[in-house]
Amino acid sequence: MNRELSRSRLGTRVSTRLVGVIVFSAVLVGASALTLSEVSAQGRIRTGTVAPQMPSTPGFHTPAARLSAAAQEDMLRRLHRKRERFATEAHENQKAEPADEDRAPLGPETGVVDDNSETHGTLLIGRNAKNTRAEVSGNSTLAEPAAINNRGQVLYAGNFRHLEYSTNHGLSYADRTIPAGPADAPTVCCDNDMVIDDTTKIGFHSTLYVNGALTNGVVRIFVKRAANLGQTLCRYTIDPAGANNNILPDYPHIALSKNFLYLTINALPTSNTGFRRIYRFNLAQMRTCTRTAFTSFTHSSRFIGQRIWVPAEGANNQTRMLWTQHDDSDTIRIFDWQESAAAPVQVLRNVQASNFSNPDCRGGTGNFDFIERSTAWSIAGFRTRSTVARGNHQPTGLLAVYWHSAPIGGINQAHTRAAVFSLSGLGLLNQPHIFNQSFCFGYPAVTGNIFGDIGITLAWGGRAGGGGSAAHAGVGIDDDFTPGLGFFGSVRRTATGVANRSDGRFGDYFTIHPYQPCDRWFGATNYTWDSAPVDNANDVNARWVEFGREANLSCYQNAL
Repeated sequence: MNRELSRSRLGTRVSTRLVGVIVFSAVLVGASALTLSEVSAQGRIRTGTVAPQMPSTPGFHTPAARLSAAAQEDMLRRLHRKRERFATEAHENQKAEPADEDRAPLGPETGVVDDNSETHGTLLIGRNAKNTRAEVSGNSTLAEPAAINNRGQVLYAGNFRHLEYSTNHGLSYADRTIPAGPADAPTVCCDNDMVIDDTTKIGFHSTLYVNGALTNGVVRIFVKRAANLGQTLCRYTIDPAGANNNILPDYPHIALSKNFLYLTINALPTSNTGFRRIYRFNLAQMRTCTRTAFTSFTHSSRFIGQRIWVPAEGANNQTRMLWTQHDDSDTIRIFDWQESAAAPVQVLRNVQASNFSNPDCRGGTGNFDFIERSTAWSIAGFRTRSTVARGNHQPTGLLAVYWHSAPIGGINQAHTRAAVFSLSGLGLLNQPHIFNQSFCFGYPAVTGNIFGDIGITLAWGGRAGGGGSAAHAGVGIDDDFTPGLGFFGSVRRTATGVANRSDGRFGDYFTIHPYQPCDRWFGATNYTWDSAPVDNANDVNARWVEFGREANLSCYQNAL
């Protein structure tokens, strides 16, 4: 289909329909006549509204049915097979493999410390609490923990069964019920994410619901009371397929700018071509549980191939949202959506080449690889995370992006590559890769605090040739005490691992946010497996970590 879209049709409304609880009006955007393939590159804009469901809604509090442990594991395996198919396809469709001779000068290695041995600007751990509810029999060993806090309150979630609320910084938890989904997607599955609004301290919790065949799903966003993050004020159901029941909105993630909440999905339809989409919801309307206006922006997977979008962290006080994808091994596409703009703009930036191939990161009891499955290393972007960093320490602002790479350019282990861009003009400033020549790094999650410092939670372990450690996890800070932009000289271990899963799956993500209300510090999740073999939830070592610089300790103590 090469039919041209005339200038007169661009920017005009072409359809309006009711889909589930969302009203869409589709708009094609562009400055000149575009072919259909170019429209895919430009993206498609839709606007509409979504209505809240209130606690008085029939069935609002009905608990979701609990699958057996075996049924949960089977569902996760089938879901991950879907992801791995298109992750593998994305890898196979790369424009070109990276050049082995790409040997840009390397910065210093990132080390691991286990104590407060730093003598200047010491990174302190205020809390490092184990969530024992993640160990409850029947829970998944793929913890994928998400959490937010407000003072001592911690809301914590993981795959399937567990959602918990703590009032003592995660030292103990009380279970909270996750309600059943709609008839076409009744099972609460996975991919929990959470954010908290700096101004009101109202929390938001998103999760994916699916049907048994994994051919349809919805995303629910729960609005949480500031004074009690365990209490739901209302919820919104985002159903991209509506009555058609044929789209799985996989891998949802949420983030905030000053006036909007953003949700990204990776849509896997039962027929036709997949797409990635970002929704922008009116934050003031959503946090007051009223009908909420939204705009969505969609890319077809026919353009470049399927990619995963995740909105940047750290933009809570900014009037823009950014996110990225790798078009090929050395090209990053940056999306920049100003709050005043109807649609995002896109820029391409060249970076040092990455090696999107399967590394060797074996270690721990059994010598299993924790960066083995294609979702852990593909160019599709499951592992790509970014943050806006702007504040007193970074007054002009940065966009820092981190992602996975196999060995390349003189680095002989799998590692986390990085690129730092200026917020003004999005020019490349630094490429501070996180690597160590003795073991692998992976699974980064990052955010920026009020100063513009960057906090990270990530995993490491294993090594090329095998015989390394099991996956460990920890946290770090890039700020005035670390040289360069976006660089982590060391990370502090917060979870020790004994073994990895024998199937090479580690889970998809950790989460990190500025600690509330002292947003000079950070609150993060991570996890490992602390026994072997990894075969039940008792092996999960899921953590809630509160950390920051000693220089800001009084701020943290005043927020306890």
